[in-house]
Amino acid sequence: MYRFQITAYTQTGESISVVGSTPELGLWDINKCVHLRTSGDRYPLWWADIDIQESGGQQRVEYKYVRLDANGNAQWESLLDTNRWPRLSL
Repeated sequence: MYRFQITAYTQTGESISVVGSTPELGLWDINKCVHLRTSGDRYPLWWADIDIQESGGQQRVEYKYVRLDANGNAQWESLLDTNRWPRLSL
């Protein structure tokens, strides 16, 4: 189980999602991204716990966060030049 979380301030109608290199993360297809959740007491923290099935090979899990506007348009994070790699959640 992996925990994906990020602190992100949003405007009304916006949300944060994660998309990445595995089927569980949408295989980089923004239409298959995983929507993160937040709550009134934890905002601006957005998170999701995702069970990623690792294959027998050395598949590396990579991902990026995206901001979706009210119309579903995506803005990919540009802070990092490279993709992110998750840490195993305990």
